[in-house]
Amino acid sequence: MGVDPGDDAIDACRAGGRYGACAPAGWWGAPGAPGVDQQYLPASKSGLLTSRTAVSKVWATVQRQGGLGEIFYPTIGEPGARALEFVVTGRGGVAAARKVSTERVDGLRFRQVFDGDGWRLTADYVTDPARSTVLVDLAFGGGGGHGLYAVYDPALGNSRGGDAGRSVDGGLVASDGGVASALVGNFAGTSSGFAGVSDGRTDLRDGRMDWHYRSAAAGSLVQTAELRTKHTTLALSFGGGEAEALATARASLRDGFGKVAGDYTYGWKGYLAGLSEPPHGLTGAQRRLWTTSALVLAAAEDKTHPGAYVAAPASPWAFGTDDPSGPYHLVWSRDLYQIATGAAGRR
Repeated sequence: MGVDPGDDAIDACRAGGRYGACAPAGWWGAPGAPGVDQQYLPASKSGLLTSRTAVSKVWATVQRQGGLGEIFYPTIGEPGARALEFVVTGRGGVAAARKVSTERVDGLRFRQVFDGDGWRLTADYVTDPARSTVLVDLAFGGGGGHGLYAVYDPALGNSRGGDAGRSVDGGLVASDGGVASALVGNFAGTSSGFAGVSDGRTDLRDGRMDWHYRSAAAGSLVQTAELRTKHTTLALSFGGGEAEALATARASLRDGFGKVAGDYTYGWKGYLAGLSEPPHGLTGAQRRLWTTSALVLAAAEDKTHPGAYVAAPASPWAFGTDDPSGPYHLVWSRDLYQIATGAAGRR
């Protein structure tokens, strides 16, 4: 650890906006509180993840543009995270993907492939049937000049602001009131900062992770982790406190992605096996749509209150500006009628 530079030096460094130069000493938290308020993501989802078990009370949406969008915990009406994204850097800046493709495999398991100039990233997404954990298996192929980072934007307690975070034991924890999250993986570096000021997206514009803030006070928190290896698994877990979330993430990683993914797939295959056959006369594309619709309807059911369905696991149009989240994360009789009608046709 470096020598404490003293309050005057800290103030002068921050006043000049030289956050990267301030960070290495590591004696203070991130500057720029509370950060820029960020709305929920567009409703252009490519997938919805959750296990078939009631003990795993976590849902995750897959963004068409890449990465995970809103992640819900402990009910499907309460966002616990705004996004979990992946950033690839090259020499001098961020290396944007030219193409992002999403595939549904084995029920509600999803895989995304990001293709860029000279690199490819494959992300496999599942949730742990035994725990409130989202697991992401990442395989990265690229030249030596590329880096890979995970950027996590929590919205704990159904609020985009008020999240505090810190680095602990090689991982990142965040909390807001009685809800906490933990992001754990094989990290070469971590940082907690404020959106638009001292966060990873801002830091990585030059292609390097210069800031390693150990903590950030309550605000619009964004946490960043540099991935050490080209094939790794991330665990994002939730709980009533930081210790619980951290222990949950480590337990999921100990089980391994292969086992967790197998258990996840087994649950959804069992569900599909219990459904009636699709209507006769459907084309192959229509049968796939019927199956996907049945899976999404089942995934949209709450686990604390069985029979309760939110209108949609998304924040379309102006509703994304609400804090806490708006009407689409509530149960409405109009939508419940439509869901019940669709669900009745599966049996």
